[in-house]
Amino acid sequence: MDKYLKDLKILKKEWTYFIKTNPLSTFEENKLEKIKLKEIILKIFNDQELLDAEKKELIESSVKLLSKFTGCSEDLFISREILNDLIDKNIVDEYVYEIFNNNSPVRRWF
Repeated sequence: MDKYLKDLKILKKEWTYFIKTNPLSTFEENKLEKIKLKEIILKIFNDQELLDAEKKELIESSVKLLSKFTGCSEDLFISREILNDLIDKNIVDEYVYEIFNNNSPVRRWF
């Protein structure tokens, strides 16, 4: 579990740096950054050494991180695309939208 927490911490630093150094990033560049989180979630889901409760906690932390870095309509589109894909693959339930919405700076739009 600690490995994934470390991965999320590193990703948070990467995203903070990305935002500061690429204020005019393209949609595709932004999407590629966000897909890194999706890949972490997939690894968590497929890790047979983690308990279900640990997986749930890590995935919730991942979704909260995604929501914190969703600050514009483009981010929201990418984030929803990622979440919908994870729901379609039965990796997460629709509860992730509640977590996402409750922690997103753009929640005023909902």
